[in-house]
Amino acid sequence: GIDLAIRGAPLADSGLQASKLATLPTCLCASPAYFQKYNRPTTPAELSGHQWVIYKLTSGALTLKKGSRSFSIEMKGTISTNNAAARTAFVEAGHGLGRIPKYDALPKIQSGSLALVLDDYNLSDIPIYGVFPPGTASNKKLRLLLNFLKEYLKRELS
Repeated sequence: GIDLAIRGAPLADSGLQASKLATLPTCLCASPAYFQKYNRPTTPAELSGHQWVIYKLTSGALTLKKGSRSFSIEMKGTISTNNAAARTAFVEAGHGLGRIPKYDALPKIQSGSLALVLDDYNLSDIPIYGVFPPGTASNKKLRLLLNFLKEYLKRELS
């Protein structure tokens, strides 16, 4: 019963069709209060010893890259959520480290409520998809909306 849904993850085998709209760059953050309680990690190896606010809709593994080197980290923590705003709020409140989309993190970093962690490492982007019922891709209104969203997100996220 939907025309279009916006989804921040690849499609599971659902029978729906998808069109990639954008990618969200992400960063690792924590609050200054968290760093007062725990040491600020300075290497990828130190990340596994920290508490994480885990976003349930993604894998519990995190890959950081720097040049040709790649580091895999298992995120562990007592707080997990399926809500992106809640994840950011828990990280901002000092409950752990979190992988947060840059569009959400940067204003909070500028205000001082969040701080970057290992910002000289790269994280994978989060793909954003428009998801719609099969057979509707030829619908002109849907195609126009998808094209508009692609251009809008490209402008807003760069």
